[in-house]
Amino acid sequence: MLQELHPVTARLVREDKSVDSQAFLQAFAILSSFLKTLGTVFGFVTSDVDDKLKIITAYVNKRGHATLQELVVFEVKEGLTLSGSDGMKSGSRTLLRLQRAMAFIALFVRDLVSGDASTVTSKLASTSYDATLAQHHPWLVRKAAHLAFYTLPSHEDLLVRIHGPAAKGAAPSDRAAANEIIMESVRALEEADDLIEALFRAHNLLQLP
Repeated sequence: MLQELHPVTARLVREDKSVDSQAFLQAFAILSSFLKTLGTVFGFVTSDVDDKLKIITAYVNKRGHATLQELVVFEVKEGLTLSGSDGMKSGSRTLLRLQRAMAFIALFVRDLVSGDASTVTSKLASTSYDATLAQHHPWLVRKAAHLAFYTLPSHEDLLVRIHGPAAKGAAPSDRAAANEIIMESVRALEEADDLIEALFRAHNLLQLP
């Protein structure tokens, strides 16, 4: 399923190191759909992702922001980073929360693809979560997330969900090639994540409420 990411993430980061708005929205929609196939375990991530994507999409389409940098710079200039416009929440605030979620998802998929048959998926998810998104969640959400991770399928089952049914029983060389395609997408997501975080840091927006 995540194979669909590759052509999208290939155009995620532009040559000038800006993040393409449409590619970001498409990539996140694919990631969110993948997490939803795992049931409610990632509900703390996906519960309001669709609404956040709609907000960013609306601003991108109405204002013509080709890149996420354009969106944030516009809102900084117009004083909209807290209030937003057109009756919607701030695009910058919404993007910050999506960026935090993307950091978690990218690390989770990276660690999953890098793992092997001995990988304990609940521990892997907990480690990825603690290193990223958990830092922005209250204790109750963190506790619920860690408990939910125990319901994750096995490492092999998750890889089949990432690659599709054809991955079951695939030759090691074929599995390695498929994993590398996913890793290329992960690297693009991580680069986009770094660029977005640097953008927010440059404008002192990392602590937006």
